[in-house]
Amino acid sequence: MNEELFFNEEKLKKLKILFAEGMNRAGNALKEIVKRKISVNLSQINVLPLEEIPNLVEEQKTVVNGVYIHFSGILTGSVLLYFPQSSALILSDLLLERELGDTREIYELEQSALKEIGNILTNIYIDVIAEIVGIKIIPSVPYFTRDMLGAIVDSILVDYAQTGMYVLFMDTNFDLPGTIVKGHFLFFTSGETLEIILRKLSE
Repeated sequence: MNEELFFNEEKLKKLKILFAEGMNRAGNALKEIVKRKISVNLSQINVLPLEEIPNLVEEQKTVVNGVYIHFSGILTGSVLLYFPQSSALILSDLLLERELGDTREIYELEQSALKEIGNILTNIYIDVIAEIVGIKIIPSVPYFTRDMLGAIVDSILVDYAQTGMYVLFMDTNFDLPGTIVKGHFLFFTSGETLEIILRKLSE
């Protein structure tokens, strides 16, 4: 692990500004799609070594719906955007133009809608990082996953068994009139990639 990579308040502030911009643009995209007024609140951001992620994620045994994308280029890593079941049901209602509360289960149609919006939001998020740091990022084809969160995270950790890896965990609320859609972003990457991002943000 890169022992010189420390996250003081100044570095965390820079990262939060970067990811908040990504969240705002994602929220604007969602607003256009569902034709509803939406405000985005990035409630917290944490940066931890990869081995500490099981302690960070509280919903280990909770079934969630998520989209997973790998990205490559000078910057490498993966992004997992997941929604708890209650938020996935609300989001399905919005995407499929149903009355709130109509969706009771996540079937193939709902999965397709969630995959599409997850793909849009994660790609916007990656594009913002690429634009702000001035480096091209190449995203993979999105993968929809529905499972217990602990199982999803464990399957991702298998791809990152090497040392020196970090995860940025972001809690995001998409506030709509009368309801809230809770989304969570996990940004898996190396210490080297984070150092490049921070260096670019300081230029």
